Amino acid sequence: MNQKNIDALIPVAVNYLSKDKKNKVVENGKVVEKEYSSYLDSFGPTILQTGMMKALTVYGRKEGDAKRYVIDNLVKQVLLSGKVLDEKYKDKDNYLIDIYFEEIERKNFLERLEFEDRILEGIVACKLALQLFKIVKKEEAR
Repeated sequence: MNQKNIDALIPVAVNYLSKDKKNKVVENGKVVEKEYSSYLDSFGPTILQTGMMKALTVYGRKEGDAKRYVIDNLVKQVLLSGKVLDEKYKDKDNYLIDIYFEEIERKNFLERLEFEDRILEGIVACKLALQLFKIVKKEEAR
């Protein structure tokens, strides 16, 4: 991971969080569900413990009560806005795992590691950006 890349993505993440109307992670400058912060905090360690593919698969599911897919979408949008991901993924309704499989298919080992680093940088940038907002209950954000 590269600190310069993370630093460049933090303002992108703050901007996206402030303007996102679809997922509403942040409303009126406040994080509305503490779970989002928890999911983001555990995303990186999950990747390190289980591997990139398994972690992206877990975060890309829309099953049960967990809303990890919101974090998956957040990281994807930040990577798109930060010009890390190709623009061809902008209009597609896919998850990071779909993009990951498509990207690693045509990359050699070192390029795959670099791509995984870009995803980790996006996660760290989102985590740091989310810490700039106060965490409150949904009712308090309105």
